[in-house]
Amino acid sequence: PVDPELFPIPNRYNQAKIVFVVRDPHWAFAYWELDERARGGISENDENLQLVLRVHETESDQRSSFDIPVQFHDSSWYIYLPNEDCGYALELGTLRGRKYACVIRSNPIRTPREGLSRRPGHSLDWHRAFSGNYGIGGTDSIPQRILAAGTE
Repeated sequence: PVDPELFPIPNRYNQAKIVFVVRDPHWAFAYWELDERARGGISENDENLQLVLRVHETESDQRSSFDIPVQFHDSSWYIYLPNEDCGYALELGTLRGRKYACVIRSNPIRTPREGLSRRPGHSLDWHRAFSGNYGIGGTDSIPQRILAAGTE
């Protein structure tokens, strides 16, 4: 074991960064950090200023967005996304009255479908997919977990 006193993990890395990660068809996770330059224009004591996560739908004909108010001490958030099989992007920004200012933008994400493919020719042959692999009409082996490349 490594002594955490010798190699402490910092709470912040002083980077302006926001990362947006898909969890499932309707949920994503975001985490962020603001460097000193990005924090420069944001005051926690300003009662007229609200920090928000602005979620943008990026692929539909009727592009929409919604805001999630967050606190200045927050650094991560689970976000409900209303549409499956859809593209989204995230911004961390400030609201002062009705005036919005983007502080930092995330990577784009795309939520997966909730079910099987709706495209013609992409049906799943359940018997062929599972027979002989997971105890149905074949061996009684248990599927193994997927290992990262180079690990065993």
